[in-house]
Amino acid sequence: MSVESISPSAAEPKSKRLSTGERVFCFAVLLIVLGGYFGTNLAKNRLGRTLFGHDMQQYYATLRTMVFDQDFDYANEYFELGPHPEHLQVERVAKTGLYRNKYGVGWALVALIPYLVVHFMLWVGSLFGGGFAYTGYEAPYQIAATLAQVVAGGFGIIFIFLSLRRYFPRSHSMAAGLFILLGTPFLFYCIQDFHMVHAAGVFTVSLFLFLAISVAEDERNSGWRVYRRWAIWGVSAALMFVTRYTNVIFIVIAIYPLVHHLRRGNRRRLITGVAVAFLAGLPILALQFTMWRYLYGEWVVNSYGAQGEGFNWFRPEFINYLFSSNHGLIFTAPVVLVAFVGLFMGLWKKDAVVPRLLFGSLALACLLLLYVNASWHQWYFGWGFGSRSYLEASAGLAFGLAMFLSQLGKKNRRRAGYAYSVLGSVWTLWLMVLFAKGDLLSNGSTTFEQILTRSWRIFVGG
Repeated sequence: MSVESISPSAAEPKSKRLSTGERVFCFAVLLIVLGGYFGTNLAKNRLGRTLFGHDMQQYYATLRTMVFDQDFDYANEYFELGPHPEHLQVERVAKTGLYRNKYGVGWALVALIPYLVVHFMLWVGSLFGGGFAYTGYEAPYQIAATLAQVVAGGFGIIFIFLSLRRYFPRSHSMAAGLFILLGTPFLFYCIQDFHMVHAAGVFTVSLFLFLAISVAEDERNSGWRVYRRWAIWGVSAALMFVTRYTNVIFIVIAIYPLVHHLRRGNRRRLITGVAVAFLAGLPILALQFTMWRYLYGEWVVNSYGAQGEGFNWFRPEFINYLFSSNHGLIFTAPVVLVAFVGLFMGLWKKDAVVPRLLFGSLALACLLLLYVNASWHQWYFGWGFGSRSYLEASAGLAFGLAMFLSQLGKKNRRRAGYAYSVLGSVWTLWLMVLFAKGDLLSNGSTTFEQILTRSWRIFVGG
């Protein structure tokens, strides 16, 4: 079956304009993540005072040094200005003598504009307020940076929904988006551990997918409008990579628009579009390469390998990664199981409404990320809630969920599918509550008996 024969036009035509219900859904997503962010921070009296961990402080240090120092020398951010230098485990690079930072610049770029707005406002205020000294670590800066991650995460879910609605009924598209939001650890990294990179990671991958579909299928415009879309797609690709390096796996999604245009004979548009996309994304890549060159003395470097971290390519821990109570993917997010089932259903179904090449590239990306993560030397990925390392595959999982829900057929099967997904989401949310209360181990296995015991104590007291 060719790409042309399974385009969305073959299914029920979808308007680009969102209906009232769809707008309410998008608003509700933002309300959930923002309400959770402000609610948890105000309840704990920590709004603007949330920097403490190793990873968190390194992400933030890149943002601060880009704005204040315009270099990548992290000595002052780590040990003079940062609130908790005792939590950092960093060494100097032998070649340059500078302190390491193994993370990409994507987190900082996502937060850059709000951070600069606060910086400008405080600078203006200092002109009229008598020399107020600010370092970039004050509460307004931290709120701006973290709020940017939360909003980006919310828009990540919205872009997933906008991609799904091209092919699936509105109800299934909304349900899949909600199950990703509430039935995976994603929400935790929007309202509790928002200094981590995962909300931004979901946003960048979801945006890249949304634009890939748009580049392939929206051919009504011509001239500069077409290549403007290609340019934004190139920026999203570069941002996706520098946000989390393993996101390079999702470049395989580009197979769909590239082959789509080749089959339609749009070679001139394809060549020009790829060139425009590459040039548009080049400044972001150049910033990452510049960071590596300044910090490590090399233009391209494995910033993780310098600390002895690596992959066991021939001994992937698939069973542990999926089912272990130590951050196992399906253990903490049972809804992922039906998402995988949906991905296989979409690959085998002959009359699927999603272009086979698009669905296949998403399934391939999900499979590759599963293999890469299970091969990591620390397959449980250290401290955190759930299998955070797989959150960037949320867009692919959402397509699997929507496919699963839409192919159940009989009403009883649909009810069973929805019931499983709802119960799985409740399980994930409850584990999140236990984790936030300190009743689950952040880096270790937790038995069902411990979960039940601690849950019972919460309900009955004691």
